[in-house]
Amino acid sequence: MRKTPFRPDDRRITQSYRDGVVRIYTVTDGAAPGYQPRPVLTLLETLFYQERRVGLQRYYAGRQAQVEVERVIRTQLRPAVNPQCVAVTEDGVQYGIDMVQQLTDVWPASMDLTLAKIEQKYDPQGPWEYPKEDGDYLVIRQVYGASEQGDGLELI
Repeated sequence: MRKTPFRPDDRRITQSYRDGVVRIYTVTDGAAPGYQPRPVLTLLETLFYQERRVGLQRYYAGRQAQVEVERVIRTQLRPAVNPQCVAVTEDGVQYGIDMVQQLTDVWPASMDLTLAKIEQKYDPQGPWEYPKEDGDYLVIRQVYGASEQGDGLELI
């Protein structure tokens, strides 16, 4: 017996988000106070997404604005996601979010993210360097799977 998808009473189209997982990061300053700024990615959201087609009009409008549009994905609506964020797909490729479009005729509430190629790649998980008093650098990297007593940081 075939089951029809759940649709709300107003007959909006339901979304599946079955193509993959995208992590949305914000770019923050990870440098110690008084030192040169160091861009660090801070995790904001982890979302499932559905791949969308990049239309010719969107592609050439991006080229005209000197932005290389590579992908368009549809995710659940999150108000915190904005064009200053960075999207990282499950294969590790980083994209800049060029445009966020909120959709009103679908259920659940969704947004289309236009992902553009970025030249500067960010390191989301260290190592981070902090200067010591004698001029040397103390390098700290985050260790995953640390014990319950540890804080997940290891000195190199």
